[in-house]
Amino acid sequence: MTLNCSTLRTYSEHTMQFRLPSNLQTELLAYDPVLKSLARKANPKPKARKSTHPLGNPKGLIPVDVVRESLLDDAITHINSNPAADRYHKFTRITNGEVIVTAILYHYEQCWYAAWLPPQGQEGKYVYGYAFAFKDTQAARNMIPNKITNFIDSYQQIITGRSIMYQHQALVDIELICAGQTSRNWNIPGVASYYTKSKEIHVIIKQFENQLATTIPTWNDTSNIFDRLASKHNLPSILFDSSSDVFDNYWENIDKTTWQASYESLFDLITYHAHNNKYAGETYKEYNKILHIISKPFFKKWIQQQCNQVNETYIDETNEYRDLIRRPWLLMKTLFKRILYVNNIWPDCPIDYYQNHIEQLIGVSFTIYTLRDVTVNWLREHMPVASFFQIIAKHYDKETKDNLTNRIDKELGVYTYRFYDWNDTTSMLTRILEHDPCLKFAPPKRWRIEEFHDYVLAESWKIKNPNQSLPQDLFPTPVRIQLGSSTWSFFQPIDTHQLGEWGQAVRNCVGNASSYAEGVRKKQHFIVLCMIDGKPQFTVQLKVENGLMSVKQIAGLSNARLSAEQEELYTTAFSQALQARENELVSH
Repeated sequence: MTLNCSTLRTYSEHTMQFRLPSNLQTELLAYDPVLKSLARKANPKPKARKSTHPLGNPKGLIPVDVVRESLLDDAITHINSNPAADRYHKFTRITNGEVIVTAILYHYEQCWYAAWLPPQGQEGKYVYGYAFAFKDTQAARNMIPNKITNFIDSYQQIITGRSIMYQHQALVDIELICAGQTSRNWNIPGVASYYTKSKEIHVIIKQFENQLATTIPTWNDTSNIFDRLASKHNLPSILFDSSSDVFDNYWENIDKTTWQASYESLFDLITYHAHNNKYAGETYKEYNKILHIISKPFFKKWIQQQCNQVNETYIDETNEYRDLIRRPWLLMKTLFKRILYVNNIWPDCPIDYYQNHIEQLIGVSFTIYTLRDVTVNWLREHMPVASFFQIIAKHYDKETKDNLTNRIDKELGVYTYRFYDWNDTTSMLTRILEHDPCLKFAPPKRWRIEEFHDYVLAESWKIKNPNQSLPQDLFPTPVRIQLGSSTWSFFQPIDTHQLGEWGQAVRNCVGNASSYAEGVRKKQHFIVLCMIDGKPQFTVQLKVENGLMSVKQIAGLSNARLSAEQEELYTTAFSQALQARENELVSH
């Protein structure tokens, strides 16, 4: 039948209604908002049960012979119900009245971690065990350390509820530790003590680590508790700091477990690396340059004595310090370093000098940097090697008598002293020689470090500071005054270089501080120098104001203050010098 507009109007004006049978009402409930609302009120939806293990429920993380399954389940449930900062549990036992942490369990940043000690009676089977577990989610993969996720395909998959979890468990024995498994696997994520969310977790981790340390031999002077176990059959791991110290290929035909320190093994290290162009082993390659020295019978015996001490301390189970094993070897290397330095300058140095100064060569640090060739050549030409050893010996004797500077080198176990004057002198000497290669820089009159240093400093200062003339209005020429049996001379420096030389002679900063010379040039003050019987004595800064000349500063040698007697003598002599200058002006 065809509907027309009049028909539609008829239906819109007279709505037709049909009462649906009850079964059909139920069938079409979704279309009826009123009945649907009533149905909801009459039959409310049961509330979804909240998961008791939102973080997951890993199984068997810790062996049952360490922690009973029921105790582990309780701990997992407890951790699941706590905020992030409290997601941890430790398992303990009491032994001889002491609480022992036997295992720990914690959840940190999407991952479960566990660690435990072997159960009683199985201590010899392994050192410790560890495990971790995490849900197979993108959030977990983003937060868990790469050390774990990089090997995800090798882990066991466990279905817990609706989740898939990856789990891994491992036992670490002495053999694995000796092979290099020295990581702190009970703290893979590096839980820190300074974050609120990890502060308490870090506490139980540290408690477990401390307990683990009591079950194995450890060094008292290393941070890794496995260092001693790892080196139990590996002396090279103690003596050689890293792979760069010795080329890895060197060990291809040498058993580290039986290697011992000896003159022969050292000689082999030197000769092997001398013919190897790799960067590794550079230190031992250098020793080939002094093989003609250290292969002499005296040094061969001395080296073997150091090696014997290394070996004896290494097998001493009562020794608790790794540094005690290393010291003789490091002493030997320190001596070689000093010999290399001296041999580079004086290749013909008599062997006796080295033999008789071992203590001084080790105890005085003068090898901070490598000398430039120009400096080496100058020292070789002008300075006798005997003078150098005399300087080193004097410095060592002076320092050992001065208790204020005594300093034990922790690695070497002996007193060592920095030789600042020597290093400063050679550094300035290099500056002088490189500034003008054609300069024939003469040696000092005497080879004493103080005089050598000051002599080089004066010349170096001249290079850095161009010479400038200074006014001499007060004393154009030196004025000499006879006071008792002494002759006093007063004069003004003619230029900045003379002022610098004066500063070196009296050991003060008047020549180095540019403000003094600048003030003289600008006529803001006078600098007057005073000699007594031809020897430098006093440096004086004076000012003139309203016709009155006053002393602003006056200093004796090394900036010493004048005594009352010196002040009186100086005042008398300077007054006479001013009067002499006045008479000179009147006569002209």
